[in-house]
Amino acid sequence: MAIRLRIPRLTSGQPETPADRAHAERHGDMRLSEDGLAARLQQEAAALSVLYRTQASYGCDPTTGFWLHIERYPLPEGCDPASCPLTLLIPREFPSVPPTTFYLPENVSVSGIRPARFLPVQDADIAERPGWTSCSLPKVAWRKGDDLDRLFSALAAVLHAVVSLQDVADDVSQLLSTHSDDLPPGELPAQAIPN
Repeated sequence: MAIRLRIPRLTSGQPETPADRAHAERHGDMRLSEDGLAARLQQEAAALSVLYRTQASYGCDPTTGFWLHIERYPLPEGCDPASCPLTLLIPREFPSVPPTTFYLPENVSVSGIRPARFLPVQDADIAERPGWTSCSLPKVAWRKGDDLDRLFSALAAVLHAVVSLQDVADDVSQLLSTHSDDLPPGELPAQAIPN
């Protein structure tokens, strides 16, 4: 479900007419003022609160900059726990540039795998926080001005894929262990070969 948000004013020195603003958005020169970015994040937090039926908040930290926090981000079946807090680091250039890094509690696992193993952080400057693990968001075709729910949909798709792949791996492993004594070395049981 896409939720369209009104884009706040641009920084001084940027075009202020609707036609100029639309041109700036299309061509990537859009940069919100700090007040504008805070207003945009307030709208994003409100929309995500409704979408995920949980509290979402935003703020600015002197070391990491802007962030958005979802109190209970729902994880797909096969994840432990079923929901968890998630904090997204917001780049200063948002919404022209998408966020790339988020934090989850370190106890979160997806089919027994820690998310940082399949979504490793690309930025070496990202600080680790005790009790949390940092991960990279999956790459999406970001259109300048997109809403954050686009990123969260991509993240959910990756988590679902990992759960599905782990289920398939578990099935194959079980099948191989059940029939391994009956087969010559290197041969697969007939049930393991797709039609």
